[in-house]
Amino acid sequence: MAKNSGGATVGPREAAAVGVLAMGVFMLVLPFAVSSIKIDAPDQAFPTLAAMNVLAGLFTLGAGVAVIRAKE
Repeated sequence: MAKNSGGATVGPREAAAVGVLAMGVFMLVLPFAVSSIKIDAPDQAFPTLAAMNVLAGLFTLGAGVAVIRAKE
């Protein structure tokens, strides 16, 4: 029985996992990027919204890892 001599291919599961992980990283970095913008009157709700965004980013990263580890 001959093995496939071609390179490894990426399936839809791996592509979805990389997309979800990238979205999680973006969600984690977004509050820090927004906080670097100089605003004359910063809102009091920003720390809460930033923390919620970081938490959602962590959950999204966890979902990406779960997609990678999921059995077919």
